[in-house]
Amino acid sequence: MHMNGWGSRQRLTGMLVGGALVITVLTGCVSASQPAASSTTSSGTPAAASSPTKAASADSALPSPWASQSGSPAQQAAAADALAAYRGMWSDLAALGQTPDGYKNPKLATHMLYAPLSQWSQELADNAKLDEITTGAPSIDPEVVKVGAGAKPTQVEIADCFDNSSWPVVNAKTRKPTDNKPAVRERSEAMVTLDTDGYWKVTQQVFAQAGSC
Repeated sequence: MHMNGWGSRQRLTGMLVGGALVITVLTGCVSASQPAASSTTSSGTPAAASSPTKAASADSALPSPWASQSGSPAQQAAAADALAAYRGMWSDLAALGQTPDGYKNPKLATHMLYAPLSQWSQELADNAKLDEITTGAPSIDPEVVKVGAGAKPTQVEIADCFDNSSWPVVNAKTRKPTDNKPAVRERSEAMVTLDTDGYWKVTQQVFAQAGSC
């Protein structure tokens, strides 16, 4: 498996809404009202792994940050908690990807469920079969773009620009890169959901084509 060709990841063709890829907005959610922001910069690598957090268009531009001032305190709290969980997912992947048996580690389920958990577990398992691991961490630049309505929001949508230039796949023994393809930057979107156990987790994730942000 190579970092420039994640075989099991879905490709983004529209907005991620309720399990379907469509162009319409998420019904009943507060969305950003500011102009689209440029995606040419990245905020850096994910934060250090920690315990779980409790309770647009088809072009290359990422949506602007969620206009939190227009939301209720509950929506603001949900946005912050979901973003922390999203960052935690990437931190977990970066840490566990450095071990040959990371795909077996139950910590993978700390910040994600369903298809994202299955797909990323498979990616790490494919690495293990080829005696490969990852080093470093991806650069991400997540922005909350939609937050569910109601007294206790349970869904938050996050847009991101994923950059794997600092997250190469290497041979586990020699630590030499196993893929000489150029690094990629990809637009991605994720749905983060408040699970029944009271923790926010990434439950859907899609990616655009290389160079889409």
